Amino acid sequence: MSLTFSLFLEITELDLKIVFFIFVNLSVVISFGSPLFFLTLGKLASFGMYSSRKK
Repeated sequence: MSLTFSLFLEITELDLKIVFFIFVNLSVVISFGSPLFFLTLGKLASFGMYSSRKK
């Protein structure tokens, strides 16, 4: 039972991080406008592809 509970806590923590990340991105969009957001998204995507290719 404790294993399931700790797993649930990890999932909840991950969800909170994702929600926080989305919230920060929305704040950036509101503050600086869409072009900068898409530029950042492109950088993140290219960095993710680079790091996954590197492994």
